[in-house]
Amino acid sequence: MSSYKSFAVIGAGALGSMIVDAFVAQNLPVVVLARPGSKSTDKLPAGAKFATVDTSDAAAVAAVFKEHTVDVVLSTVTGHAIGAQKSLIEAARAANIKLFVPSEYGVPTEGLNEGIWIS
Repeated sequence: MSSYKSFAVIGAGALGSMIVDAFVAQNLPVVVLARPGSKSTDKLPAGAKFATVDTSDAAAVAAVFKEHTVDVVLSTVTGHAIGAQKSLIEAARAANIKLFVPSEYGVPTEGLNEGIWIS
């Protein structure tokens, strides 16, 4: 049995909404973080919570994570917004998140040294 009990999904677009649906189907607590003005939360299934927050504000995001006692954060931002994950990672650290799954999971990055892949 997993020690992870509560989840946050950043973004509820095509991929994020499928992940949220899966959590809700398993009766797992999930909160979706959406940007102000986003319409993606209109289609969330019953049982999913959401918070509208400026995802570039690490302190505000951390507060949402803490409010919902989040253990795991799954980022589903698009490739164009991968760089925006920096504030999400800072928020996860501040909120003592157990696991942060970046949106580029599955993308081979070994040996890349240009653009957003520079560490």
